[in-house]
Amino acid sequence: MSKEAKRLFCAGIAVSALLIISILLNYTSRLESRDTIFMDVAVTDITRVSVRNQYGTYFISAEGDGYVIDDIPPFLVSYNDFVNLMSACVKIYSVYTVDENPQDPAIFGLDDPMAVVEIDYSNGETITLSVGKSEPLSENRYFSVSGGKAVYMMENARGYLFLQPKEFLIQHRITPQLAVRSPMSAVLDVTLSGGGLEAPVILEAAVLGREDVTLAAMSVGAPTHIVRGKGIYKLDQTYGAEILGSFFGLTATEIERYNVTPGEIADFGFSAPSMTVEFDMQNGRDAPIRRYSLALLKKDDAFYMTCNDNDTIYRVERPAFYDAEYHKFLVRWFLCPMLLDLNKIEIILEEEAYLFEITGDDNASLSITCNGQILDTERFRQIYRLLTSAASDGELLAEISPQGAPLLTVIYVYKNSLKKPDVMNLYAGDIRRHYVEVNGVTEIAMREAYLTRVRQALEILFVDEVPIEIQW
Repeated sequence: MSKEAKRLFCAGIAVSALLIISILLNYTSRLESRDTIFMDVAVTDITRVSVRNQYGTYFISAEGDGYVIDDIPPFLVSYNDFVNLMSACVKIYSVYTVDENPQDPAIFGLDDPMAVVEIDYSNGETITLSVGKSEPLSENRYFSVSGGKAVYMMENARGYLFLQPKEFLIQHRITPQLAVRSPMSAVLDVTLSGGGLEAPVILEAAVLGREDVTLAAMSVGAPTHIVRGKGIYKLDQTYGAEILGSFFGLTATEIERYNVTPGEIADFGFSAPSMTVEFDMQNGRDAPIRRYSLALLKKDDAFYMTCNDNDTIYRVERPAFYDAEYHKFLVRWFLCPMLLDLNKIEIILEEEAYLFEITGDDNASLSITCNGQILDTERFRQIYRLLTSAASDGELLAEISPQGAPLLTVIYVYKNSLKKPDVMNLYAGDIRRHYVEVNGVTEIAMREAYLTRVRQALEILFVDEVPIEIQW
């Protein structure tokens, strides 16, 4: 972002800050007990503020409809602290007069003030405040005003503001707090790379209007998100909420650096980040969709982060998404299409084929035939539940190329002609397991009991009095 763009943006965000200040001042003016009022103006009458204290000097300058706060980028400004500081400059008063003609200002810490605040107003006036020690009992602070010798008392809540480094005007929030019930509804597409992940993991929100995602999601029912790895899977809701939830409310423990150049960021170590996360967020029903790009760097047992190329390096606690594990994103059930989305299901077992043809647009009109023979719909639902219960045994496989002919093939054919059929093949695996190939990808194993149950079900398919065993 260019310097001019930053200034214009700062002016824009300052408008809301000015409104907040006005509200605060109108409210607090009825509560404050005042002894002497030195200045009582509108916030728009302030043209410049200079604060000098033990940490150095910084400036706040009016520009356009807002303010430029020294070298702090607008997106780093802490609105609450900015509002509090400006309110202390808008209405300047004493709680009471301590001494109208002090013999020794050093008693009050005013011979070498802890802070000197110079405030310029649009009418040409300037007020300089010297802030001294705190009064032991009340902890309020002694101060004096340019042009007079008297010592006054200022509430500590106001005096405290002038004693801080300019960095206290910087907010440490990186991403917003979650504003809806679940992160699953607020986060759309996500790409995670690095950390403990061997390969990038892509999550895509199954929202209307995205044909490629809609077609892919049909394989796994009605997911909030699909997971694109080697294959396509339904996102596990519990683990998804844990990882996606960790994108919200990210807060820096420290602002390591700001206003740094891309070259300086790269030299810090971000030329090779430990992890990157990119995601789209819609944090509310009518909220705009915002894109976030986070880079995480583990360096000397500490974690640093950049966000959206905003020229800032944050120091952060280890975020949960850094420890994301690919297999935990995946639900155990890998093909579970909605029944009414299907046109056909074909099962090939031991060179015998079973073709289930499905007609009807709703449950009431559903009709099933198997190899041309009418099949009771409830009977079919039992075998359908068995087929779609195919699930991982919890472990992902290394690179495996199944050998020989498949022991079982299940093909799901969809009514939507744009959706390619899903094909699941079972191959002989290691002890008591079968390797599962889904649409050409083999990275899952399954207990051999599944094949046993499918074989038993097909043997008694038309024997209505014998129940089909679904559990395996």
